[in-house]
Amino acid sequence: MFEKLKTPAFLRAAREGLPEERPVALFKVFFAFLLVFMIAGMLQSFALTPVTLVLLFTDKEYLASFSTMTELPDEGALLDTVERLLRTDAVLVATLFATVFLGVAALFYCRSIEKRSYLSMGIRKKRAAFSSLLGAVLALLLALGAASFAHLFGAVTPVTPTRTDPLLFVLLLFGLFIEGFAEELLFRGYLTVSLARGRSLGFAVLLGSLLYACFHRAGVGATPIAFLNFFLFGLLSSLYMIRFGNLLGSAVLHAVWSVGIGLVFGSPVSGNALPVSLLSLSPVEGSSFLSGGAFGLEGGIAVTCVLTLGVALLGMIPTKED
Repeated sequence: MFEKLKTPAFLRAAREGLPEERPVALFKVFFAFLLVFMIAGMLQSFALTPVTLVLLFTDKEYLASFSTMTELPDEGALLDTVERLLRTDAVLVATLFATVFLGVAALFYCRSIEKRSYLSMGIRKKRAAFSSLLGAVLALLLALGAASFAHLFGAVTPVTPTRTDPLLFVLLLFGLFIEGFAEELLFRGYLTVSLARGRSLGFAVLLGSLLYACFHRAGVGATPIAFLNFFLFGLLSSLYMIRFGNLLGSAVLHAVWSVGIGLVFGSPVSGNALPVSLLSLSPVEGSSFLSGGAFGLEGGIAVTCVLTLGVALLGMIPTKED
């Protein structure tokens, strides 16, 4: 039996001064979110441009081509070089760190345009430590459950990681935490709460999770199962934030989930393979339905099962009263 979603303190704060009889039109909320998302994306691109240029003009293979150049550089060759550099470790780390702009854009819009308090976004000290610790434990258990489920049914086999690099591991760890916090601030602290300001909380959670699945970046081999899993994770994270009344807990849950899937078990995160990990799970051919194949565990039924269980468990937990 699911517990009713009670109105948490952060949503009450977000609804203060808002006339209930005239909620902001849904298309306006979506348009504003789309604008914030696009601006954040442009800021991310601007931040990555210097990194890409430095890599381009320090790339030995690219510089060597100038020594034998007799005419203007071939546009196709230049594009191939840039594409190769975009797959380097430096760009991967920079891309994760640049996701901070998702959170910055969301924070700026909420504070400057919607005139919302930090509390209205779930940013508060109350129960922050407890919800963060519990969120980390829950995320690790879910990641372990998904990997174990896939291995139990022969969908993945453990293999020895081909590369170790402690510095890169630490940088990716920080990057995944930045990404987790930024996405939670954008999709939960901003979008879901904005949707719920003039509508039912259940509707806001469902629509916010659907938009999270639609806008979440996808990698090679994305499938409808991956979309379903992103939707389920949106539900999981939203319910966690509501039940414990704190954005920090859901942000830690999000970040540790990515760390568990990617840096612990060596599966691609959102379809993007990480170059280092503690362990490594190789998908068995013909079992992509369970393992997610090239997309990683998040594209398979193993993750669907554990996320469904997580959503069910959170659905039965009553909202913590303030």
